[in-house]
Amino acid sequence: MEIRSPKSTDIFTIIRILGKLKIKNDVVSMSSKIALMNNKNKKLKSAKGKEKEQLENEVGELQTELGVNLPFILLENIDKAQDDVEKLFADLVGMSVQEYQDSDADLTVDIFYKIQSDKKWMNLFTKALRLFQR
Repeated sequence: MEIRSPKSTDIFTIIRILGKLKIKNDVVSMSSKIALMNNKNKKLKSAKGKEKEQLENEVGELQTELGVNLPFILLENIDKAQDDVEKLFADLVGMSVQEYQDSDADLTVDIFYKIQSDKKWMNLFTKALRLFQR
């Protein structure tokens, strides 16, 4: 199972979902890690050798930590935005909402894991979180 790449309109969907989840306090508490990760990403562009390798490892660790914590926060509150999440997830795998709802429960878990491991999606979530916390 593959998920599609992020589209420009996905950021609006993610922000709408975040708003419905009422998790702004959780997002604010993660903001320092998001800022740190973004700062390291900027430095990474000009880094070379061991510094580049070190920064890549640090960014990877931060992405993993955020990628682990965020889904749990989302899952704890998912009922508040279930319709929007189902619509997004169905779209990610090219299904209708009804097909997605009728699919095996493992599909939802697989989609979460695919999002967590996809740099483009994690980048989009990071940007959405930054916009959301303002």
